[in-house]
Amino acid sequence: EVISLVSGRDLDLPQINGKNFGIPYITGASAIHNGRVLITRWTEHSCSTSEYGDLLVTCKGTVGKMAFNNVGKLHIARQIMAIRFFSNSLSPEYIKTYIESYVHKLHILAKSIIPGIAREDLLTLPIPLPPLVEQQRIVAKVNELMALCDALKAAHETPVGNLTAAKVIPFPQPEADPEMLMAARGKMPKAPS
Repeated sequence: EVISLVSGRDLDLPQINGKNFGIPYITGASAIHNGRVLITRWTEHSCSTSEYGDLLVTCKGTVGKMAFNNVGKLHIARQIMAIRFFSNSLSPEYIKTYIESYVHKLHILAKSIIPGIAREDLLTLPIPLPPLVEQQRIVAKVNELMALCDALKAAHETPVGNLTAAKVIPFPQPEADPEMLMAARGKMPKAPS
């Protein structure tokens, strides 16, 4: 066994508190922000817990939001599953990256509406497992490409009025070069004889 999957379980309202009594209690996507777990509730009645380092995946509501448990022992509600890792030959970041691509495919197939991810969906998901070094290389490359995509998106969304000369790629002006003007009109200049 290289991983185990822990399904969340809801608690009754009287079992939850906002006074820091017990262990943290998270209910869904609202408890995950920028890849970190946010705690606003606690419980002294835990029965479905995640441990530090588990990969938390929202499986209902906002499906596919993920974060590594950066808190420690916490109770997870039914909108969340926790993937626990038991092998040093497995990169948790690689598994997260792979599951993110799987969730993205589900969103496309379902036209952005996914009712949820079932426990069986994750347990039967075929995940290719290259050697650990290759897993780490794949994660690094995906992160590099995603950073490039983010930069391109930001550049695309930058209003033209906010561009500086350093951000503009100069395009040759046909009027400044007679041969360029002819090429722009679809005419090739005559080669010297």
